Amino acid sequence: MFWSRIAGLHILRPMPFSPTLYCSFAKELTFLKERYKNDTWAERMSDLIAKSLNLRKTDYITKSNVEEIMKTFKVLLNEPVNRDMDELTTFRKRMVKYADHVFYYLLHKDVPPDNNGSERAIRNFKVKIKISGFFKSIEGAKGYAVIRSVIDTAIKNEQNPLQIMKLIAHC
Repeated sequence: MFWSRIAGLHILRPMPFSPTLYCSFAKELTFLKERYKNDTWAERMSDLIAKSLNLRKTDYITKSNVEEIMKTFKVLLNEPVNRDMDELTTFRKRMVKYADHVFYYLLHKDVPPDNNGSERAIRNFKVKIKISGFFKSIEGAKGYAVIRSVIDTAIKNEQNPLQIMKLIAHC
């Protein structure tokens, strides 16, 4: 998912590949490094992703930095991987398939490299379900989702949620 501007509104839209899976990548690469100790591919991919994340944190992203990371990434993707290493082969194929999207967050400052914001956004909904167990009707669930969305959007835009709800009520 990523924020884009459509008709003057900021809207969360799906991407063909989520740029926010680096926690998942890190776990998977750690597994691959431990599983295939004699192969350095997973270690080098892990180092490259860590380098890109550090670059993003420093906010010193230049065209040459991004080009260097992309070049290294393409070299890694073009390296042959031992076909006997099933999980590593599968991971590499996924990286090849989504190569244009893996470092999307380096090219677009408004795209975060993790999904912490998304997880925080659904937390209240999950807590509601955990406490009450479920919604009694589809309409109730939809209404809750709309209200929660308005509140979360107000908070994200540094506005007072109560004021926004009052504005909507008076329209």
